[in-house]
Amino acid sequence: LAGSVLCQACYSRFMQRGTLERSDRNKPLVGSERRCTYGGCEHPSESRHFYRIDGDKTAGGRDWSGLAGSVLCHTCYMRFKKRGTLERSDRNKPQVSRAQARDAREGAGAGKRKRG
Repeated sequence: LAGSVLCQACYSRFMQRGTLERSDRNKPLVGSERRCTYGGCEHPSESRHFYRIDGDKTAGGRDWSGLAGSVLCHTCYMRFKKRGTLERSDRNKPQVSRAQARDAREGAGAGKRKRG
């Protein structure tokens, strides 16, 4: 490489890895692989990006070894990266208003006669 001119990306790659070869790690997934493998995913095939998880991943300071070999959609990937779990939180579930709860209670008691 003596006398060669490298762009910043190639220079950084050479300094970090000692080679200009790209890794297959970031290779885009083919069509059949573009599906989130997490069973609880609400939209497993509708994502702008899919991530192949290997056991060496350390993003977000999380232990990804339990997900090694999985493919995650962007939403599931970011949820695990931020929270360390793939489970959705309860705050994302629709809330029942007080009026709806009251109507449901009254509707359940509609068949009962009032004592008076």
